Formats: sequence, C-alpha cells, structure tokens
Amino acid sequence: MVRYRLNFIRTTALVLTVVSFCRLFFGIDFTDESQYIAQAFGPLVGGKFFLTDRLFQQSGSIWATPFLWLYIKFFPTKVGMVIFFRLLYFAAALFTSALLYRALKKSLKAEESLALAILPVLYVPFSIPSISYNTMAVILTVLSLSLLRLVKDSKNNFTALSLSASAAMAIYSYPTIAIVFFLLFVFEYRKSRALRPLLLRSGAAAIGFLVAFSVPLIMIGWEEIETNLHIAQKVSLLTFSAKMEISKAYLGILMPNLISLGAIVLTCLILFFRKKIAELAALPILAIFYLYVATSLPLEISSGYLIFGTLMSLVLIAMKAATSKSRYDLSVEVFVGLLIGSIMGSTSSNGIVNAALGFSISMIFIIEAVAIKNRRFPILAWLSVALVLSYSPWAYFYREDRLPELTYQVKSGPYFGIYTNSSKGHFVEQIESDLKSLPNSARSLFVYDSFPTGYFLSDLAPLTFMYYIHPMFINASLRSEVIDMFVKKEVQPDVVLETQLVPVTKNESFLVKNPDQNIYNDPFWNFFKNNPNYRVFLARPQYTIYIRKILN
Repeated sequence: MVRYRLNFIRTTALVLTVVSFCRLFFGIDFTDESQYIAQAFGPLVGGKFFLTDRLFQQSGSIWATPFLWLYIKFFPTKVGMVIFFRLLYFAAALFTSALLYRALKKSLKAEESLALAILPVLYVPFSIPSISYNTMAVILTVLSLSLLRLVKDSKNNFTALSLSASAAMAIYSYPTIAIVFFLLFVFEYRKSRALRPLLLRSGAAAIGFLVAFSVPLIMIGWEEIETNLHIAQKVSLLTFSAKMEISKAYLGILMPNLISLGAIVLTCLILFFRKKIAELAALPILAIFYLYVATSLPLEISSGYLIFGTLMSLVLIAMKAATSKSRYDLSVEVFVGLLIGSIMGSTSSNGIVNAALGFSISMIFIIEAVAIKNRRFPILAWLSVALVLSYSPWAYFYREDRLPELTYQVKSGPYFGIYTNSSKGHFVEQIESDLKSLPNSARSLFVYDSFPTGYFLSDLAPLTFMYYIHPMFINASLRSEVIDMFVKKEVQPDVVLETQLVPVTKNESFLVKNPDQNIYNDPFWNFFKNNPNYRVFLARPQYTIYIRKILN
C-alpha cells in the first residue's frame, strides 16, 4: 500500500509539472508581460535601465537581460523570444524546486519531498508565466528559505554566500519584502548561538550584493531618481484607486464568502479532532468552498480566495499536528508566507491575487509539518493544494480568451510557437511585418498606448520614459510626462507607433484612441498627426505608423 501511495505521489507530481510546462505555450498579453520583456530587452538595443523605463518594478526583469543577450546572439531575428523568456521563468522555478527538494529530503521521503518541491512551479499570479518582479520575488524567497535550511544543517560558507545572493536578489526584485528577511534574520539569530557568526557574515554579504545590484540605479544620479519617484508616486495613486474600485465592486460578494469560510473553518475544527476522518473530509470540504468561490467571483479574483481558504484550513491541521518544539519553526515559515502575502496584497492593485503568492509559500511547510508529526504524508491535503495552485493558470488567461479559443499558433517573430486567438495572432504578425518595412535610416522608436510589445518587434532604440504607456482611461495623470517629453523637451523619435485598438480577446479590444474624436479629452490627442515634422508612413484600422519627414 505504501508503495502505491508513493508511486501515485511521484506520478501526479510529474504530470502536474508537465502540465505547467505546457501552459508556457498558450496565451498572449500585450500589456504587463510585454512590459516585463521590453524592460529586459530594451537595454540590448539602446535603452537604459531606469531611464528609458522609469518604473522601479523593472528590477525583477533585469535578471533576464544577460540571457536575452545570449539568445539574440544565436537567434538575431528574435524568433521565439517570448517562449524563451517564459522558459527562463520556468527554469528559475525548477531550480528553486530542486533546492527545495534537497532541503526537504532531510525530513521527508524522496517522493514526498518531490511532491512539495513542485508546488512553486504550479501557481502563477494573474496567469502570467513570465519573469517579473512578482514571480522573481517569490521564487527567490523560496530559494532563500531552502538555502537557509541547508545552511543550518551544513554551516557551509558557500551555501551561506548563496543565501546572501538569493535574499539580496529577492529584495531587489520586490523591495518591500526586505522587512520579511530582516525579521527572519532576527528570528534565526535569537534562536541559535552557534549560527550567529555565519548569519552575521551572510547578512553583511546580502547588503553588499544589494549595493552591487543597485549600481545601475545609483549611476543615473539623484535628480533622475527623484523623477522616477515622482512617476512611481503617480502609479501608486493609480494602484490605490484601482484597489478602491475593486473593493467597492466585490464588497457585496466578499461578505458571503467570509461567512462561507467561517462555516468551513468551524467544520474543520470539529472534524480534525479525529485524525482518520480529517484526511478523508479535507478534500470535499475544501471542494465545496472552491466551488462556491469560483462561481461567485471573476476567475482572476477567485484564485486568490481559493488559495487563502486552502491555507487557513491547512494551518488548522498543522498547528494541531505540530509538537511544541516544531511549532516554532512552523510558525516562522508560515509567518514568512503570510507576511509576504500581506505585503504583496497591499502594494499591488491585484490585491489578494498577488497575496496568494506569499500564501502559497506557507502551504509547503505546513504540509511538511503534518507529514512529520503524523509520520504519514497527507496526500489528500497535498493534492488539494496542488490542484488549487494549478487551477488559476488554466482557468484564466490574463487579457486573453479562454483555452478553447486559443487555436491560432503564431508563425513568426518573438511570439513564434505560442497559441492565441486569431485576432491577436494576425494583429501581431501584421504589425511585425509593417515595422520591418521601415526605412533603413530609422534609428529610434516611440510606442503608445498600451502596447510595449512594439519595442521588441523591432530593433530600433526605444525612445520613451515608460515602455507601457498607460492609456487615458487607465491613468490620465501620466499624460503630463508624455507632453513634457515631446513638447517641452522636443524629443523626436524617428518612428512612432500609435495604437487605436489593441486586441484583448477575439471579440474585445482596448479602445485606446479614436482618431476622429477626442473621447478621453486627451491633451496629447493627434499630436503626431498634426506635427509638421512627421508624416503617415502606414495607416491601418488598429494603428498608425508615423515617421520623421527627413527620413529617406
């Protein structure tokens, strides 16, 4: 019987990992994911870190730049570059899983360690399986927790140095989680006298790494950093506004879900007093909660609540299972996950969807604690978690159609090999072809609105202050920066790609500009159309390309 259980765990873990890998080949997002790719790619064609794009969140994408440079050396046409970018993310998640597996093997069987180690690979916030400040922060935090365990066991200097680098990279990717690492350092320092010298050296090295990573930001000078902070403040106001709108929209649905969660928690408390019933009851109880939430909230929101509900149920199981000695370690690791979730949830307009990233970290160590205490791996609890974490990326595609509509495979360019809806597929192939037909004398490019993809569909140097220029209906306050750049400073890019309609699903598009009517009261409306230095190079229903008249 034990052999069958272990074989089931091993097979299920491998199947879910393969399913996660397949997800990389579906769905195209022209906004957020494209922004992350443009932030990493831009410096390779003349862009500058923290100047061409002034958002600090590029600190998560910056790690991919050396790998993209190497990729372009082998594939100068950038064919398949988006899949490669996603594969980098998947490789980083797998590497973290490998270290986590090694750390967990100290306390669990190989198959059980494998089952828990694959969990970081399964969940992707907002279904964007790509390198970003969100995903890198969580991957690197899990990596740091794994390395911390290995350091405590081996007291190896190289492992401690790796821990320093990993923690510094996590903080650089998502600066507000620095508080998590500080508290973790304090916990461990107070707990073990023997580890204190190594922890002090590791902490000092982490600060050194963080300073070294910050050199590109420091080099731009304080005046430019102040400008970046000003823009970040405007984006933060947008984030706060979006959070308020989301809260208003879902407040009426949230309360019934909290009541439902309370009932489930009460049921769990009763059932978990009897160990044999608990494991059998866990899956159907959670399934009822998942079904209720999934049918009550939009898919992009519901995944966060599902993970939160799963976490709370697991906390109840674990705290009953843990001994007084192991409860301290468990509490610290659960606290780290909850705190990261709280920080991410409160510093992003995505709210609980982002918070679920941190919550998912806690689940790994909760299940481990239950397995150690009961001397039996809680297979149904693990399966519940694994299925919930796998649910979001397939049930919901960020700014894309549902899976049955993703039947068109892009045949060329950076998106080569990815399945999307036919509208998006034809749109990106057409725009790539049009950009290739530009005069050879063109050197620089400005793209607006809502289409950072344009910057890596060509090899022209980006001339902008943000790769993802928000349209008026998302954030009108940033229009002053656009006007300042092109009116006051008289910046003149050789080529301007101006979007009117950006496809989202097969039947839905962002109406970012109406060329015949200024529907958003945009002070920058038709600026290049009326600019005597520019002429229309090509006009299509969804976009217009302008070039400077002096170009041949």
